[in-house]
Amino acid sequence: MRGFLLLVLGGALIWIGVSLGTRVDGAKGPIYAGDPNGGEERSPEPLSPQVEGVGQAPVPEVEPEGEPAALPEVDPVPPQASESQASEPRVEESEPVMEPDPQGIRLRATGPARALNSRGLSVAPSSPGFQVQTLARVLLESWLREDPTPLQAMLDDEQQVMPPELRALTVQFWETLVQATAAPEHDLADGQAEGPQEVLLASVPHVLAGGQVPVVQTTGDPLARAMRMVLLAEAMGRADQAGQHSRTALNASELMDLELAAPWAPHRSALLDWSEVLNGAQDHHRLHPEGVWSSMPYMVESGDNLVGIRKKFMQRHPELRICVGLLRWVNATGKYLHPGQTLRIPTDASSVEIHLDARLLVYRHGTEMVRAWEVGIGMQGHETPLGEFVIGDKEFEPSWPGQGELLPYGHPDNP
Repeated sequence: MRGFLLLVLGGALIWIGVSLGTRVDGAKGPIYAGDPNGGEERSPEPLSPQVEGVGQAPVPEVEPEGEPAALPEVDPVPPQASESQASEPRVEESEPVMEPDPQGIRLRATGPARALNSRGLSVAPSSPGFQVQTLARVLLESWLREDPTPLQAMLDDEQQVMPPELRALTVQFWETLVQATAAPEHDLADGQAEGPQEVLLASVPHVLAGGQVPVVQTTGDPLARAMRMVLLAEAMGRADQAGQHSRTALNASELMDLELAAPWAPHRSALLDWSEVLNGAQDHHRLHPEGVWSSMPYMVESGDNLVGIRKKFMQRHPELRICVGLLRWVNATGKYLHPGQTLRIPTDASSVEIHLDARLLVYRHGTEMVRAWEVGIGMQGHETPLGEFVIGDKEFEPSWPGQGELLPYGHPDNP
């Protein structure tokens, strides 16, 4: 009987020990997941979702019945981090913020510099692989053809690393021309447009309303050159339709000069079209007795003729370059002169230029084009000589040295 009681008492003690969670190794306290081999005594903590962003994973809820579910391992918070630090998300380090630029633009610490004007708008140089000259030529050709397709294709070409400033300016220039509305960002009246491209952009509505094209520096700026050519072409066409011969001739002269000096190959068909407009306008301007051009008056005396009048002026003004044909042309004289008739003697020196690549001969009074004609040039082996020449004696209806004989004027082989 005593043995049976001792056995029951021992079983009860074992049952009490298991119920209290006594560890096999003698340590007190419950066993936690992730600590199978024992450790220091610690108080249990409630299981709650962890704050994301500190390297801890959410802990699943414990089932209320049945065996306790195994808890996943939890990465502890780094020991050096305080409790407040552990509850805040990490902030990635960023580049130091530079002081604001006085012009209102935050410049990059590295990369090519950009020239800024007083308005703070940067006009960037061409990026590697992008040619401003190509953009200028395509802009001009698209406008002359009245077809935006080539320009649109270039703007949409992802291989063209086009500076965004040039892209925006080009689109705005085109849209302002098409819509004939004022450019919203700049105002010439307030003196806010500084660079050549900005000045030309701001002047579009003024030019389309019949105003003059502003004179800006285009040397070394092909886009400004193309923009000014577009405006000159528009101004020339409007002046021609309005019968304003002087303005038509001046616009045509400037337009053709810009094309002949452009960095791209000359557009010969356009030059010939402009030549026709120029020649027609100059018939009523530089080559007309009532045109606006520099001259000296001369009243015809009895016995005068154009040859004698020319000699008198050449003796008094040897710097003049005039001929009998020019006097007859600009004064629209007939076969005879009349005493008391007033003639105008041109004082702007005349000159002739031949542009071989454009196949164009240009006749000028001073710096203004008066006439332009298409010409042929020497073939290979007989190239046209280059340089500056002074015209001496002129022979009327000249012969031509053929093979061993002179070919008279009018002969099929006389050029």
